[in-house]
Amino acid sequence: MDQSCSMIYPPPANTSVDELPPLVVHPSERPCTTPLRFCPRNEANEPVQINGLWYYPNFLSAQEQSELLAEIHSHPWQKLIARRQQFYGEVYYHTTHKHKDLQPEKQDEKKESDCPISLDLQSILPFLKKKSLPFFGDAGFPSQVLINEYTERLGIASHFEDVEAFGPIILTISLVNPIYMTLKKPTTRNNACEKYHDIQKVLLEPGSLLVMQDDARYDYRHGISKYRWIRLSTFDQEDMCRDDTYHRVSVTIRHVLPTRRKVQATQDESSEWKQQYRY
Repeated sequence: MDQSCSMIYPPPANTSVDELPPLVVHPSERPCTTPLRFCPRNEANEPVQINGLWYYPNFLSAQEQSELLAEIHSHPWQKLIARRQQFYGEVYYHTTHKHKDLQPEKQDEKKESDCPISLDLQSILPFLKKKSLPFFGDAGFPSQVLINEYTERLGIASHFEDVEAFGPIILTISLVNPIYMTLKKPTTRNNACEKYHDIQKVLLEPGSLLVMQDDARYDYRHGISKYRWIRLSTFDQEDMCRDDTYHRVSVTIRHVLPTRRKVQATQDESSEWKQQYRY
């Protein structure tokens, strides 16, 4: 086995991209039974090196992807923002404005009919837990699995994962169709800054896992723009149009922290107008 197939799984915290052996060929050309860690790749099919950003192509097999999608679609969807969502475990979604239903004061309080439903975290398929758990070590399996559905050109504004709401490691599994995620390192650490030290665009393929920790987690914003075409020609694939048939599902696995925002009904701002940079 060559050097790439012996990479550590999962990557240890604070591992520099300089410690990675060179990527000889694209990972899709190198099947291996053990999940392999790579730098994600941009539209030119070149590796993107950001400390703490790791990419696992084919993290889920085709059969596992089908089983996971079937499980997801067997449960009800909720729509309190522009896209449909499901919450397994703790209900929490961070927004710039205060939202009593997405940031409830208590998890065990009686929900109104329009509040998000907390689906049983134990219903997550065993293979998903088994494959994800090693990334979190002694912290154990996270308290939340969040499902987001993206259709047509629906995206998500560039944002930081809130440091008081979520743990140091964020996992994202992509299903159904590919997408490019844009990562930006602003000169000032907030969601409104439009001056950047670095901007990178990385491809997320169906069945892949993206890991964000360290610099990728804390110094870079990430988002998905509303571009129409997904350029795949450099990957020897046909470009894909995000038309009315386009569909993608993301699975985000993370720890929700006790320091997260807790909104009382009298503090709710969900009906207020949101600025463009808000999400």
